[in-house]
Order: sequence, then structure tokens, then C-alpha cells
Amino acid sequence: MKKLLAAFTLAISLVATAEEPAPHTVKATPFSIKTELSGVLVPTKTQTVLLSPERWKTFPIESVPAHGTEIKAGEPLIVLKTQPIDDNLVEQEAEVKSQELKLAVANRELTELQQKNALALASSKRKMENAEADLAYYESTGLPARKDDIAHSVTQSEDYLKYQKEELTQLLKMYEEDDITEETEEIILVRQKASVRNAEFNLAERKRNAARSLEVTLPRELIGYQEKVENARIAYATAKLNLDRSYELKKLEVAKQERALAKARKALEETQADRKLFDIVAEFDGTLVYGEFKDGVWNKGKTAEFLKKGGSVPTESTVLTLVAKDSPLSVQALVSSEKAEELTKSIAEAGEKAPQVTISSYPNLSGKHLVTLAPAPAEPFQFPGQTEKSELEFYSAEKAITIPSEVLKEREDGTSYVLVKLSEGEPEERTIELGKKDGKVVEVLSGLEEGQVILP
Repeated sequence: MKKLLAAFTLAISLVATAEEPAPHTVKATPFSIKTELSGVLVPTKTQTVLLSPERWKTFPIESVPAHGTEIKAGEPLIVLKTQPIDDNLVEQEAEVKSQELKLAVANRELTELQQKNALALASSKRKMENAEADLAYYESTGLPARKDDIAHSVTQSEDYLKYQKEELTQLLKMYEEDDITEETEEIILVRQKASVRNAEFNLAERKRNAARSLEVTLPRELIGYQEKVENARIAYATAKLNLDRSYELKKLEVAKQERALAKARKALEETQADRKLFDIVAEFDGTLVYGEFKDGVWNKGKTAEFLKKGGSVPTESTVLTLVAKDSPLSVQALVSSEKAEELTKSIAEAGEKAPQVTISSYPNLSGKHLVTLAPAPAEPFQFPGQTEKSELEFYSAEKAITIPSEVLKEREDGTSYVLVKLSEGEPEERTIELGKKDGKVVEVLSGLEEGQVILP
């Protein structure tokens, strides 16, 4: 039993000894704080082909250089078929011209309508005023005069009958005194009697006509004048409303044509601007590559499928990149938020000695931050899109005293110390001033000397 207990105690002692850190002998060695990034070489001087048309949507390919082709400044990066858009521009220009002429005609018609409406309204007003004047005259003068004419006509017929009867009476008296009526006298009497009968008939007819005129004709004439006035007033009121409305309708029609013309002009301008997208030439000497360099990735996509004769260039997507012959290369890498935070902290601590590094503030849709290193001239056998490992150094000292982090201790007041082994007796607590930290190693600025042994 004692042997088993001793063996168990020995095992525990061995395990404890294995987990405890070993004593550390202080010595000065080169010390640096570095981190390694794995990214992609991206060019800093490029010309990209990204079509963002306003209106035109199809860009058929006539020809395109192969991937990796050397291109001279002024040479086409891609040749597109222009016949469809050129034909469309001819049609649009004709349409704009047609609408300009139609609008000119409509504007002239609008002016003419305004003038004619003014004349028509004035004419309608005159007709109403004339009708009102005719009614007023008829009521004040015409109607009384007509009644006087009718009365005078009856009186005239009565007087004429009276005269004819008196003449007949005188003839009878005269012929009776002669006792003998000659044949000529008889004829005269017959004629005078006929004249009396005619006068009686005319008087009766005049009275009938007078009664008819007073009871029917004159009231009807008055109503006619009154109706003419009402109709003229209605026509004038309608003219004032409808003539204004017809003018407003014509103005709306002209405004609609103006909008249509503006729309056609805008479409023409947009298509003319899109036509310029068809002329794509190199701005400088370089190498043509398919796809684009974005967020630390060379994205080729499906460019090999459509970048060929008979294919069509998609819009709103970079399909070609011309890399300048003398373009410096920069390393771009995508890192986690933790790594981005670590790099940001290291840069801040390094101050002016920090390497030139740009870190995106916000992660991309994949949750990664883009880290971009300062560009540098391309070295032999370096090319865009190549994977590259880079080492970033934030601090360096040719000779520094460092200790393992696990031997470092801290008092309640925040001061740091270590246990220094003495030649005799208990170890001594030695207060130290700390410098830079790099994971498991801490730089000691003061408080220790080479050769001292630090106990865990």
C-alpha cells in the first residue's frame, strides 16, 4: 500500500513539474514584433472596362484581344458592333425632328385658336347685345308701331268703305232726280256698288287680320325676340366657358407634346452618350487581363464565356482590366475583424515607424476587412493576381531583454515584477519596467540584467 501511495505522489509531482514553466535566464537578443499576411498582388495603375449605359443595353462583340495581350496606348481594348445603335440614333434624330415640327404646328394652332376664340367671343357678345337691343326696340317702339299700323289699317278700310258708300248714295240721288237712268249711268252705279262690296270685304278682312295680328302674330313676334335674346345669352355664356376650355385643352395638348419632345431629346442624348461607350481604347501601354481586381481578389467570373466574337458585354460589371506596364503592385488581403483590430492596435503603438497599411473600417458582406499594403515596384516574376505572403514589422530592437509572459507578475497597485533567483536564500521580487509585447514574450526596459535567473 505504501508503495502505491509513493508512486501516486511521484506521478502528481511529475505532472506538476511538467506544467510549471522552467526558470528563465535573462539575456539580450534581437527583438521584433511582426505579423504575416497572405494576400493577392493587385496593380495600382489600371484602366477598367465597365459599361454603365443610360439607355442602350446591348453591346455585341466584334472582336476582343486574348487574355494577357500586350496593348499599346490608343489601341482598342475591345471592338463592339456599332451598326444597331447607329441605326437607332438615325431613327431617334428623325423622331426628334418630327416632334419639333409637330410642336411648332401645335404652338401656331394654339396662337391661332387664342385669336379666333377672342373673335368668336366678341361676335357672340355682339349677337347677344344686338338681340337685346332688338328686343328693347321692339318692346318700346316696334310693337306699339305695329299695333298703330294695324289700327290705322282698319280705320283706313273703314274710311274707304264710308267714302264708297257716300259716293254711291250721291250717285243714286243724282240719278233719281233725272227720272231716267241711262245705260252709262247704270254701269257707273253697278261699278260703285261693286266698290262698296269690295270695301266691305276689305274691311272685314282687315279686321280679321288685325285681330289675328293682335292676338297671335304680335305676341309670337315678341316671344321670338325674347327667345332670340335668351339663346344669344346662352350662346355667349357657353362661348365664354367652352372657348376658354378649348384653349386650355389645346395648351394641355401642346404641353404634352413638349413633354414628349423633351423625353425624345433626353433619349437621344442618352443614346448619343451611350454611343461613346462603344469606343474603348487603351489610355496607356499595358497588359489586358479578363475580369477585375477587387477586395483582394482577382475576380474573372464568366468572362471567358462571353468575351469572344458574337458574345455580348454585360453592363454594370467590370469585364476587362488594362494593367499599366509600369504599374506598382500592392498586396491586398481579407482578414477577420479580430485580425483587423490587432493590426490597427499594432499600427497605433508603432506610431511613425508603423508600415503603410490601410484597413477598411467596415467589413464586406463576408465579414472580412480589406487590408492594403503600400504599393511597390514589381519584382521579377511578380504579376497581378499572384498570391503573395508579406511580413509586417511594427517594432524592432537589435538588442533587447525579453522574458516569457508567464513569469511576469503584477501587484495590486499595477506595478510589474519578477522573482529573481539569488545565490542564497529566498528569491527577490524585482520591479521592472515593461516595453513592447509580442504574444508570449515581453520586452523589459529596466530592472533586469543579463545573466539573472527568473523563477516562475
